[in-house]
Amino acid sequence: MKKFFALLLALVMMFCFTGCEEEEVVQALDIAIAVLEELEEEDIAAVILPYRGLVIPYQNLEKRKAEVGSRFRGSIPEKETPDLVYRMYNIPPLYSEMHYFDIRIKTIKTPEELPEDKPVVYVFASSVPSAPDRTWERLYAEFHRNQEIELWKGKLKTEDDYE
Repeated sequence: MKKFFALLLALVMMFCFTGCEEEEVVQALDIAIAVLEELEEEDIAAVILPYRGLVIPYQNLEKRKAEVGSRFRGSIPEKETPDLVYRMYNIPPLYSEMHYFDIRIKTIKTPEELPEDKPVVYVFASSVPSAPDRTWERLYAEFHRNQEIELWKGKLKTEDDYE
């Protein structure tokens, strides 16, 4: 039973120090076994508490961020893969979520900063971007971090759109 908890403690230590060399992992396992050999059976709970109190909540939080980024990414049609998506300045940065979005993000202050030479642009905004030279389609919306965040697709208007 103690070897199991030693392995669990070593895994927790590895999780906390990802990127460790194999030598460091073996050293962490040796330390965990030495610590657990000194513990009584009742003290094993002291080893479990950090795992259940720190690691599991952190993993769940990171999982939520990955899901948000993946949902936004999934809202862009597969055949359209933009190299850049714009984010209005009033949308929170969402660094972790955008890591899972897997497309570069550029922050802009006004829709006038959108490139005029791109026929299609994608914009994170809290409402329809006010660029009258484009037709806007909302691809996805989510209430996240106490704010409505929407992903918009803007297509440059053609002469037919003005008729």
